[in-house]
Amino acid sequence: MSIRRKLHGRADVNIGKRGVSEEVLREIKRRMEKEGVVKVRLLRGFLKATSIDRRSAASLIAERIGAKLIDVRGCTFILVGRRKVFKQRSSFKTKLI
Repeated sequence: MSIRRKLHGRADVNIGKRGVSEEVLREIKRRMEKEGVVKVRLLRGFLKATSIDRRSAASLIAERIGAKLIDVRGCTFILVGRRKVFKQRSSFKTKLI
């Protein structure tokens, strides 16, 4: 799925007051392997329960699962797998991110 579609679609994974557990990280990794792009939303309960800000949480999660943080908008962020292949528009060549 393209990043543009993920920007405008619903979040794939919601992180609540229980925080970032191993189960949540496994789910994000599983979706990353399946789709290549994952949209994650931090719920208000997470922000109240932890003292970490949303951008730091997004970069921490990206680092722990080995993904690249693309965008943070409000409490929602998009992660892309580092090995995802995108086709260039002008030619058939591909580039790795």
